[in-house]
Amino acid sequence: MAEAVTTDVLSALVIGVETERACTVPRTLGMALHAWFLDWLRSRDAALAAALHADNATRPFTISDVTWCTPLTPGPEKARSPMPSGAAGKVRITSLDPAVSRILREGIDDLEVRGYEFDGVRLRRRDVRWRNGADPDCGSTNVVTLLHVADECSLPRRLVVRFVSPTVFKQHGQFRSVPTPRLAFGSWLRRWNAVAPDSAWPDALVDEIDACVQLERGALREQSVAHATHRSRGGLGTCVYGIGGGASLLRQAHVLAAFAFWAGTGKSVAWGLGQTRPESPVLATALGGRALRGASR
Repeated sequence: MAEAVTTDVLSALVIGVETERACTVPRTLGMALHAWFLDWLRSRDAALAAALHADNATRPFTISDVTWCTPLTPGPEKARSPMPSGAAGKVRITSLDPAVSRILREGIDDLEVRGYEFDGVRLRRRDVRWRNGADPDCGSTNVVTLLHVADECSLPRRLVVRFVSPTVFKQHGQFRSVPTPRLAFGSWLRRWNAVAPDSAWPDALVDEIDACVQLERGALREQSVAHATHRSRGGLGTCVYGIGGGASLLRQAHVLAAFAFWAGTGKSVAWGLGQTRPESPVLATALGGRALRGASR
């Protein structure tokens, strides 16, 4: 990972895509999109792409699956769904790394998917949205802004977080699908400390969160998901967290949740899992005061 400082840009952009021709679409294209993105990065900075591809790298980016405007036909896990030519969808890319964010900003006009085959599906780009407010799923800020906004906002004791793609954790050698406070906030804390070392919080914060934050309500469903070498089940839906403790913990919880908009949650966020949409005034204010309720699912 490239060197990170507290002023690094957190970037999220959305690529509008459509099918080039009638085809059948698999249940997920996340891994194929991951490969395409690394190929694109390699064409602009081969050393950076190689570092991000390393087995032990903490990947400072996320890539969503294709979110189709027309839902896929229900069926078995390995079934493919028919799609006509021109079927529209979108792909979301986020970056937590200054080098990746810079390349995305400089190369935004040539983020082209045409000519690349995604598991038998050929796509073409319709547009790219990246400015704050251009799409509910895009926008940029930095760590300093999140921390400053959290000091200025009135922070509620209840925090709503939507997990819009299957979210998976590994705890004590077992896969988990329920985003308990320890698992969800612990995931965000680890990535926060990795990309913002100048603003790092102690690992023991997760114990305080475990003691003071409650999963008050969860409307979740499970979905089977593929990782690079195995399958598991992930949870998606909405969770409401009740935040106890003092003002400092309240601030930290909201900052970490806002950060999850870019960082994702849990395992395999680099190929579509753990896409996260918090409903926090910290995030809404950092992106220009725009509430996220109703953002695409």
